[in-house]
Amino acid sequence: MGGLVLSYGLRNRAREIFQGLLDDKNNAVTVHNRAWLYLAKISYQRGDLAGALQAIQHIDGKMKPATRTATANLHSLLLLEQGRNAEAIELLEQTRSGKHWTPYLKYNLGIAQIRNGEQDRGIQELDSIASRTGRTSERNLLSDKASLALGYSFLQTGETEKSRLALEQVRLEGPLSNKALLGAGWASADADNYRQALVPWTELSRRDPADPAVQESLLAVPYALTRMKRFGRAGQAYKQGIDTRTNEQRNQDASIAAIRDGQLLRHLQQHASCTGDGG
Repeated sequence: MGGLVLSYGLRNRAREIFQGLLDDKNNAVTVHNRAWLYLAKISYQRGDLAGALQAIQHIDGKMKPATRTATANLHSLLLLEQGRNAEAIELLEQTRSGKHWTPYLKYNLGIAQIRNGEQDRGIQELDSIASRTGRTSERNLLSDKASLALGYSFLQTGETEKSRLALEQVRLEGPLSNKALLGAGWASADADNYRQALVPWTELSRRDPADPAVQESLLAVPYALTRMKRFGRAGQAYKQGIDTRTNEQRNQDASIAAIRDGQLLRHLQQHASCTGDGG
């Protein structure tokens, strides 16, 4: 029940359920460990890293393999968030996981190694994930994440061609495509190939302007045109970017005003009533 409630985003109610399990001393240690894991997840989702780490540290004793691996995965994410990369590497290298969890732990390990200066080892781990697409959207998303991380890692070290090739592996319709298109453009621009940079940047500039990557492309397109000495088109692109961003700001202001005025709540209540979910 607690897991189901949490999956719907009702974190306060979920926390009450898990805390109730912990307060009952008659529950088994395995139940307590899983409750602490869920409480750690709730804190992590809220950005409370200290609270999440504190909950993780309460997990001890007998655990089912799935709980142990899930704990190691979350613990490694918390260590990475705090820049404790060496500790994350040690934890991940000591963790044995089943088939489901292995790609996620390998991804975290690759990120930790790159951040810890172990570039070659980290690239090898991420490359093994990026090259494995699967039948599930979850596996494909992880592959995209690995390709994106590889692309930006190569970009930071000046390996522009490797960066571009890695970023081009990210699915164009996936949730990470905007960041990939932005990075691919910068990889080409850093190699002084501004004509090539315009291809992903132009595609990106036509997308939802609420996305920060799209907003950056609105400046990147005229920047590339300027470097190509196409000043007339660059001026038009700058003006178009300003107009797009101004319109987006108006939409954001209108949304904020509607929320403050209670219009959003009234709309949700009407929708719930129409669909029969009002009770």
